[in-house]
Amino acid sequence: MAAAEVSPSTVFRYFATKEDIVLTDEQDPLLAAGLRSRPAGEPVLESLRHAVLDTLDHLHATDRTELVQRTRLVREVPVIRGRTAEQAARDADMLAAVLAERAGHPADSLPVRVICVAVMAAVDETLWQWVSGGQQEDLHDLVDRTMDLLARGMTL
Repeated sequence: MAAAEVSPSTVFRYFATKEDIVLTDEQDPLLAAGLRSRPAGEPVLESLRHAVLDTLDHLHATDRTELVQRTRLVREVPVIRGRTAEQAARDADMLAAVLAERAGHPADSLPVRVICVAVMAAVDETLWQWVSGGQQEDLHDLVDRTMDLLARGMTL
């Protein structure tokens, strides 16, 4: 905080905890907007693929270092990993609401929830594989292959 010339009281006016600093990002609004912008008749997984890829492409282009650091912290710091579960539940609620709105299903329906949680978990694991592998692969291609795996019914 000192390096940024910001007092602790100013930081904690915006973030309730230190973990919130790591977990607060622009991903959720981008993902929701991306999903809402997809064509109405497009298959659900295809809409999610484009929304996820567009969001990650944006995050990767604007601050690759932050994306890598955040992914590492989420995996390596137990208190942040624990808080991530709470964040993931809120993200699933947000994504389910948008998906349900598009598909005409209740946001709490099992198919809507399972699709949202499966896609989010798959993307999180893909990000970790990319980070832990030294970011050697193209992130867009890696996530695209992950979405292909989901689309073909998670067969090996």
